[in-house]
Amino acid sequence: MLSIFYAIIGIISLQPYFVWNNKLIAYAIPILCMFCLIIKSNIYLNNSNRKNIIVIIFYIIIIYFNASINNFKNLVAIFYFQIPVLLYLLGNKTFKIKTYKCLVMLFALSLIPGIIICLFNFMGIDFSYTIIEPLNKVKALYDINYRRYLGAVNTTQDTINMGRVIFNKLYAMYDEPGAVGTVCGLILFIEKLDLKKNVENKIIFIGGLISFSFAFYILLIINLIVCKKYKILAFFILLLTILNFSSLNKDYGVFDKILFNRFTVSDNKLNGDNRTSPELDYAYKQFLKGDVKTILMGKGDGYITNNIDGGVSSTYKIFIYERGLIFFILYLILVVVLYYTNTNSIKNYYILLAFILSIYQRPNILILAYIVLIVGGTLYNSNSENINAI
Repeated sequence: MLSIFYAIIGIISLQPYFVWNNKLIAYAIPILCMFCLIIKSNIYLNNSNRKNIIVIIFYIIIIYFNASINNFKNLVAIFYFQIPVLLYLLGNKTFKIKTYKCLVMLFALSLIPGIIICLFNFMGIDFSYTIIEPLNKVKALYDINYRRYLGAVNTTQDTINMGRVIFNKLYAMYDEPGAVGTVCGLILFIEKLDLKKNVENKIIFIGGLISFSFAFYILLIINLIVCKKYKILAFFILLLTILNFSSLNKDYGVFDKILFNRFTVSDNKLNGDNRTSPELDYAYKQFLKGDVKTILMGKGDGYITNNIDGGVSSTYKIFIYERGLIFFILYLILVVVLYYTNTNSIKNYYILLAFILSIYQRPNILILAYIVLIVGGTLYNSNSENINAI
């Protein structure tokens, strides 16, 4: 039961639409986790692994360093909201693996309503919906609102109307197809792209494909090569070929617009690499030419949103610019530590590679869902031969 509870919190940390702007849930979760610590103390106390304590200490250092950038104004709040992560890291091996398995199951279930809606939309059938404001207030400035269905959302921004046919990217319950695609890609890395193992992996594979997330397709291509899944690679190439020459693409340019054009290069830059604004790119180049102290310590949390591009970017450059190079190096070390202390063989190095790549375009992994994936997922992958006993 505790693993299911933490998996639910993990899904909530990905910010599905039903928690947008709901501060009560955010404040209640750490209290509930502390309550679970009291009633299920054996999960935490019956754990002699010193690695957990080392990881937690290092994690706390990262949090402390992060708060210091903002003159410790939010130190207590930062620690409070990190309670679920810290307690998860304190848990034993069985708890961590079970939480990972529950998280994968719940995430797969969260994709199903959105997949069904995408399928029916493609057949020209739509369902009733209400309009809600976006999670990211910057999107509201561009008049981007969300259509809320039962169990899923999407936006008109990524909707292509072709007569009766309605073509949408998969948002599922989340605010971006990229959020769906990144998590799908990471899970399939951990699962060694084994689509025969369970229904969840098949759903996640389909969800990643129809999210048309650039991150998912990059992670998938690397995964296919690393895991030597040549049959799936052949299927993937065939699928892309069919999409490219389909009437939808010839007549409406659907797949060129949402996928193929993102793999082209213009102005010496990959078009799919759209996680940063021109304003931030320019400011970042000037930042790297500045004084050493500023480069090492950064310009402070929120500087880019308030002074450069209004918060439209999502890239590792934000961490370096605002928090400094020292923090970013410590941050990468934390990712390595989380992986290395939970693997029994560096043969599954590809899990670490996938997370490092994801930081390039979604830098904040200090949330429970990502921690469960890299910690519980690495443990699960490393012990997959004995996993049925857990």
